[in-house]
Amino acid sequence: REYFVAIPIQLPLSERVRQLVKLRSSFYEKIGNVRRYAVARRRVSKLVDSLLGKNEKWFYSQVQRLFADEMSEFEHAADVLLGIDNLTSWESWERLRTVQKLSVKRAKVVVEANLMRLLG
Repeated sequence: REYFVAIPIQLPLSERVRQLVKLRSSFYEKIGNVRRYAVARRRVSKLVDSLLGKNEKWFYSQVQRLFADEMSEFEHAADVLLGIDNLTSWESWERLRTVQKLSVKRAKVVVEANLMRLLG
């Protein structure tokens, strides 16, 4: 529950991005082994699929709410939100950490920099 908190939307963009990346990275690091198992079971377990789907929906609604002001500036806001959702997803984090072999600190820098570029 400590990772499913509302980040205040009145904070400056850079601080909202920083807090989002901090929460997501901490969560992903903590649940890594369980998540890998769950992803492998997703296709054969309706329960696992449902639980993962709930997390994914909550995470998407979080970025939707968190960056609503910025989205009002974009012609293709729905596409930008999908990009943010992808960039802040478990799958993206897992790739940065395992395939690209980045440290937690470096992976956070990469995600933050790309979010700021996308939103800025």
